[in-house]
Amino acid sequence: MHVNKVKKAVAPSQLVIEPYKYYTHAGEIIYSHGNKYLHLDEKGREIYRSKKFDINDMLAEEADYEYLFRAMVAESDNNYEEDLDELLKITKKEPIVVGGCGRSGTTLLLSILGSHSSIGAFDEELYCFYPGPYRIKRLINAIKDSGFENKRWCEKTPKNIKIFGNLLHIFKKHVKLIHVVRDGRDVITSVHPAHPGRYWVPTQRWIEDVEAGLECDEHIHRVRYEDIVLNTESALRSLCDFIEEPFEKEMLDYVSKTSVLKNIAWEGKALPIHANKIGKWKRPEHAKVVEEFMNNKKAVNLLQTLGYKV
Repeated sequence: MHVNKVKKAVAPSQLVIEPYKYYTHAGEIIYSHGNKYLHLDEKGREIYRSKKFDINDMLAEEADYEYLFRAMVAESDNNYEEDLDELLKITKKEPIVVGGCGRSGTTLLLSILGSHSSIGAFDEELYCFYPGPYRIKRLINAIKDSGFENKRWCEKTPKNIKIFGNLLHIFKKHVKLIHVVRDGRDVITSVHPAHPGRYWVPTQRWIEDVEAGLECDEHIHRVRYEDIVLNTESALRSLCDFIEEPFEKEMLDYVSKTSVLKNIAWEGKALPIHANKIGKWKRPEHAKVVEEFMNNKKAVNLLQTLGYKV
């Protein structure tokens, strides 16, 4: 009779796991036994546990972390009802969730929101809702670790845009969803600080993420990166009206006030708002990739829908 052995995988460093874009922390652990899993954060706290799963560490054999992570996602048994109940109990005020295609300014907006006296913005992407809500315990731990129990928490993971509809259901529409968009030509010509020398976001990803945000149009607030940079106060006043918080002048000086000073999306730390990355797609070195983008009818139509000149 075949017996499934218990496997144990430890994240050796910070990893980006495709296709989920899940950022791990060094020291995260996943145990597996057959199709059941236990996921622990770097402090040994539970992130996810399959139903009726127990573990004996002494019997575990080493395995590959990325392999077990993908397997865990595929086998998730939606065992998160109790976690959701706990999250709703410690969420005192209507939460704010930010999403949008990567390299669109989601981290910039998060930092600005983190400068508001009533808002507690997390300085890391928690991936607590995407690709599934089974890691809600990560969010619960972050709320407690950050002392945000009495603040209005704000979580930003770009991939949240994929599940805005699910979030409306989870929070029974008592959540403020913010969709950050940016000229797709600037998005596709952006590079990630951790990967200099190559483009980070392909055209198809920009199309899919923007379309996902448009599907929930009547329930969200959409803000353009260019408006945040060029018409900052007006854009932020409109945003504050949506989240039902008073506009605070400190939001214009977010670098000295925010709880989000560092993020994996930045090279270094938060800097004052500047406009030198608007229209960078016009530089001759980007001509080929921009031409490919503009030959895509869907991409051009979405630019027009979002109000960009083509």
